[in-house]
This record gives sequence, C-alpha cells and structure tokens, in this order.
Amino acid sequence: MAAYKLDKLLGIGMVPPTVERSVGGRGGCLQLWVTGSTMDKYEGSFPDIERWRDQVSVMWLFDYLIANVDRHLNNAMVSPRHRLMLIDHSWSFRDSEELRNDLNTEVNGTNVRLWGGEYDGNRERFPTRYPRSLIERLRSLTDKEIRDAIDRYVWGWRQKLLLERRKLILGRVESMGPEAIHTAP
Repeated sequence: MAAYKLDKLLGIGMVPPTVERSVGGRGGCLQLWVTGSTMDKYEGSFPDIERWRDQVSVMWLFDYLIANVDRHLNNAMVSPRHRLMLIDHSWSFRDSEELRNDLNTEVNGTNVRLWGGEYDGNRERFPTRYPRSLIERLRSLTDKEIRDAIDRYVWGWRQKLLLERRKLILGRVESMGPEAIHTAP
C-alpha cells in the first residue's frame, strides 16, 4: 500500500492500483491485475528503447527512494504497450539510508535485461535520466505530505530514512547535471 500511495503522490504511475482489504479477519491488500509479461518471460524487443530506458531509470530511482531490495525480473512487468509496471514491494521501506549504486545499478544479467541491452563487463554505469516533472515533484513535496501518504504503513524512523534518501537522490540528480533531466513527451 505504501508503495502505491507514494507512486500516486509522485505521479509515477508504475505501481498498479492497490487497495486495503480484509479476508477472514486478516488484513492485506489487493492489487489490480496487470496484463502483460514479467521481464523474466518477456521475449520481445522495445520499439522505443530510449522511452523504455527512461522508465527503467524511474524504476531504479523509485526503488532507491523506498529502499526496495528485491527488484528482479519477476516483479517488473511489461504491458502490451511497453509500459513498465512494478509489482511486489514486500521488501521495501528497509533500514537503509544510503543510495545503493549511486542512483544507478550494478551491471549484471538482470539489470542488463531490464535495460534492454547486451551484457558488457566493461560498463560502469547505465546512462540514467529522469523526467523533469518527477524531480520537481520530489523536490516540492513537503515532509508532511510524504508522511501523510505513507503514515499508516511505514512508521517512525523508517519514514525518516525515506526522507533522508529523498535528499540524497535530489543531491545526486543535481550533481549529475542537466543531462540527467528530460522533459517527458
């Protein structure tokens, strides 16, 4: 629920609609079924590889913000229109304050597959870039607005860690220079 609420607050639109439900007295949530394929099963190519890579960059930024340590090919889905959808955030909002891999991600088979490229052991970074609207939204939100969105699901010092990661992300994007920002169509 917290990942969906934060996705909505930021205007990302990658986490499918999610609602709280209770079944047999046990609380949980339901998420809209996403039509498409997990990246693990996806066999197509991306007609607009740059648009796809921009989505992957946003996924990595979002995962760093929420400290998701479990993004893999079975919880990143490709819609029939090549939209990246993020499911399964059960390993998110962890105890990490630092940004893993400096807003980028290590070069391994999983991440190369997400990137839609070929493995290159000499690659040090993926050229990530982010929509101006996302960075402006991340910058303009108040701590209270973020806390209000996730307060029922993420408590105390884990909220503080998320707010600290937001500062680190904004600082890192700033240090990357203007090429890190683009205006989405």
